[in-house]
Amino acid sequence: MGPTPSRRIQSLSKTSETLTKPYEILGGKKSDTDYQLRLGHRTRIHEYKQYRLQNPENRKIVVEIFRIVFCAYETLSDHDKRHKYDQNEEWIKDVPLEKYT
Repeated sequence: MGPTPSRRIQSLSKTSETLTKPYEILGGKKSDTDYQLRLGHRTRIHEYKQYRLQNPENRKIVVEIFRIVFCAYETLSDHDKRHKYDQNEEWIKDVPLEKYT
């Protein structure tokens, strides 16, 4: 048996706090192609998607994780943003939730 949904949500929340770089968030590396990053993005989204419909107290955590995953993918999927990130490792991860809901 796997972890209970509430334990899995707590684990996901800790993941969003510890993974602070776009490549880490998507499970990729600098040498990955656009296609590999897209696969990493989709894998992360599917990993968290099933928890989105859990009870309301867990929804906020999942929404925050979605936001971070989408910001990471947005940074790395845009060639200019990715180049800029690769040079100075700065990226915008605090985009308002309204943009993603």
